[in-house]
Amino acid sequence: MLQELDFYWYEHPMPEYRVSSYEKLCVELEIPILSPEVVAGSFFTRTNWILRRATDMSRIDVLRGGITGCKKWPQYVKPME
Repeated sequence: MLQELDFYWYEHPMPEYRVSSYEKLCVELEIPILSPEVVAGSFFTRTNWILRRATDMSRIDVLRGGITGCKKWPQYVKPME
């Protein structure tokens, strides 16, 4: 039913305490999952989520990674594509 709503992506659909829940959700849904949003750990955490396939899309901002972290993050993610 959720997929019938034709969302472009599903952002922060549940608490981010368990990465394994997001891993399962990414397998089950065709709608891209955009996470994590508020979990600590700057670009290291976001890279880990991508490696674990717990998100289909991600983002970072200066409040989570600082200016330097935001500039460095793409170099960590690019080789994983």
